Amino acid sequence: MSIMEDMFSHEALFSAIGGRFIKNRDDSPVTSLCYDSRDCIPGCAFFAFSGTHGSGSSYIDEAVQNGAELIITDRECGNTGADYIITDGNIRSLYAFSSYLFFGRVSDRLRITGVTGTDGKTSTCFYIYQLLKACGFRAGLITTVYIDDGSGLVRSPYPNTTPEAFHIHSILSRAYENNVDYFIIEATSHALSSQFDRLNSIRYSSCVYTKVSSEHLEFHGTLENYYDAKLNLARRCTGVTFIYRDNVLASAMEKENTVFLNHPVIAKAEEDRLFFSENGKMYIFPHPEDFALDNAFLAAAAVRNETGLSEDEILYHMKELENPEGRCETLMIGSRIIVIDFAHTPDAFSALFSSFRKIYPSRGFITVFGASGCRDATKRPHMGHEAVKASRAVIISEDDPREEGFQKISRDILSGIEDTQAEVFIIEKREDALRKAFQISTENDIIFSLGLGAQKSIDYHTHRRSWSEREEIMKAAKEVLV
Repeated sequence: MSIMEDMFSHEALFSAIGGRFIKNRDDSPVTSLCYDSRDCIPGCAFFAFSGTHGSGSSYIDEAVQNGAELIITDRECGNTGADYIITDGNIRSLYAFSSYLFFGRVSDRLRITGVTGTDGKTSTCFYIYQLLKACGFRAGLITTVYIDDGSGLVRSPYPNTTPEAFHIHSILSRAYENNVDYFIIEATSHALSSQFDRLNSIRYSSCVYTKVSSEHLEFHGTLENYYDAKLNLARRCTGVTFIYRDNVLASAMEKENTVFLNHPVIAKAEEDRLFFSENGKMYIFPHPEDFALDNAFLAAAAVRNETGLSEDEILYHMKELENPEGRCETLMIGSRIIVIDFAHTPDAFSALFSSFRKIYPSRGFITVFGASGCRDATKRPHMGHEAVKASRAVIISEDDPREEGFQKISRDILSGIEDTQAEVFIIEKREDALRKAFQISTENDIIFSLGLGAQKSIDYHTHRRSWSEREEIMKAAKEVLV
């Protein structure tokens, strides 16, 4: 329930968001805020914003039937007996602002670190979370893979990396009640955009930018719009922004509120860890990928800023960091190395392959990947190019084909593959592709299984199929390597 439930009435909400109020019933407390008519409960307010496949106004009757007593919409509607707020504003923004109010502006009482970028957001959030806990603080987070409202780490149940606003503020409210000291939010460009605006009203005590490249142009339209959405995080930060000097967005940052970092200096690389030096002292990072160390170093800088602890106290705990599930997750099957990673951009491919080539200069690479349907198609040829450039064999397979379909997606990927010495296979079913990877592999190979990471299903638009990348890899290995 809302911290403000005794005063969060229809008229109070109208007073807060404006518009034109049409009153058809006695005023009563708002019990919840909903955007999906199927989730409406008695006494809730229904925000009729447009979704991917239609307008929310088409579902007002269903929302009222399910108990909605207040409708927020941008168009005139028939009288259903509910109260109405007719607005010219962005209903998604109003929904986010109303969620902030519903939970008593509780986000203002937390120190929140926002993390955005194209690649490495989830890992960086998880590193910040682990470092805070290692230093004795209570930490909460929202990421693609995990959430923690202060009661313990669990898999995120939400379909979006950054959930809808009501869920975000509900989690933040519970975190405050659970005496969380610091909270971390993985902020996507969709959530930061003026169109979706899920993070409206949240102010950050610090923010972190991981590597930024091109992504989600199917939504933003242009690279400039994508960059602008990312910059909204820094605009809403009341404290310090952390970013590497060579980040493409560095030049757009306000100099007085930004710490421009240099990449950590790697002194020694081993197959399972890196040694890096900082201010004359040597520290250990327990993973071999240099890009992962970059993300962890960003995390350490943010933790130092938030807590006031010394650099040495924080970097000491770098040796304890774990990767989140599905991010640079490495399996040993015999002498073969299997890498499960969420990499789904050309830059992520390049960084991953380059890092492993430094560690394993003589091993062959076999790469299984696809590309998500109804997402940025411009990156697909470049993903294909990066894959064949690094690999002796490439297997193009499914990755959330959605309504676009695998055949169209695979043709886009193939358009970037020319004059290659690599073997190239097109195998639609992911489990068949994994079996093929083991069939053509030798004990000296590294098999990269990219794009799905920790996802628990594959999206075919009309249905979803349960999926576990790790389980299917183990099953394929068992069937082939007998």
